[in-house]
Amino acid sequence: MADQLGLFSLDHHIAGSAKKRGFACGKVICNCSPITPSMAGQDPIPDSASQKTDPSSEHQVRHVQEPMPRRLSRSTYTGALLLNAVAFALPALYDTLVKIWISKIDSSFVVTTDSYTYINTIVEVLNEGLPRAAYLVIGDLTLPLPRRLNLVGTLLTFQIVAGLVLSIIFVGCAPNLAAAFVPIEVREASIGYVRISSWSALTSAASTAISLATRSLDRPDVPLVISLCQTAANIILDFIFLSTFRVHTSKPPTVNTQASIRMACNGLGCLAGLVYFVYVVGRLRKHHRLDESWKTIWLPTWGSFIGLAKPGLHTAVESAVRNALYLWLIHGIVALGSDYATA
Repeated sequence: MADQLGLFSLDHHIAGSAKKRGFACGKVICNCSPITPSMAGQDPIPDSASQKTDPSSEHQVRHVQEPMPRRLSRSTYTGALLLNAVAFALPALYDTLVKIWISKIDSSFVVTTDSYTYINTIVEVLNEGLPRAAYLVIGDLTLPLPRRLNLVGTLLTFQIVAGLVLSIIFVGCAPNLAAAFVPIEVREASIGYVRISSWSALTSAASTAISLATRSLDRPDVPLVISLCQTAANIILDFIFLSTFRVHTSKPPTVNTQASIRMACNGLGCLAGLVYFVYVVGRLRKHHRLDESWKTIWLPTWGSFIGLAKPGLHTAVESAVRNALYLWLIHGIVALGSDYATA
């Protein structure tokens, strides 16, 4: 009892001293409970606020500064823009060179090469369907990576099958396509060119699917590989067999020679892009430590097809209407005959 009274008078003395020195702005409240003999034997409560955090603790937040990407890296805006610009410019450059080389062989067949463009215009309806939905669906970063890769596999399978069906239809309807898009003066001689160019539906559908899907995965280097391999092979082979400095053979080159070279190089570009994309997927699986099997990633599923078809249906309908009007105008212009060929 004496100890408790001594502690109370000590607390009262400290509070009074603090009040005299001006430490209290108002009332000094001393909410002190007396120390019992059972509490005196307990260990002191550690002050967690005053403890220092162990630097080696696994719960400590460490701020690691990531290295800045290179200026021309595909992860930067400038690098991605440059890669896409080159990928689009290379085919346009080749189309210009083709017309120059064909005009050196037979200027009347320059108009025949336009049938390749019109066939691709029909295929564009297919390419602006599901592939256009890739930016919205496959590019959705909230989806897990295995799900996005399965969407890519489903898109590739659909485009290859649909492109193959269109190519077979175009081969069977080659005389009708020539009648619609080739002037009458060179129509009969152009049927073979149209048949060969009909296989561009398959290569165009496959390359478009690979290009748009990989751009949605932030890999614009894959479309660049396709365009680079395709255009480089075209220019080299055309320079050897079609240009002014071509290798002279027993049979002179014809417009069908150019069509065969183009189809072979288009197929080469598709295969190069597909092989490179498989390599990229392997690196992504290793980097993200994905446990899913190849079958889970590449085997197409109905759910993935529906996920792409719903937004892709709108762009496909719009493309069908737009390209139908364009081809209707082209058909009327082709009916001008030699005037169109001269132009």
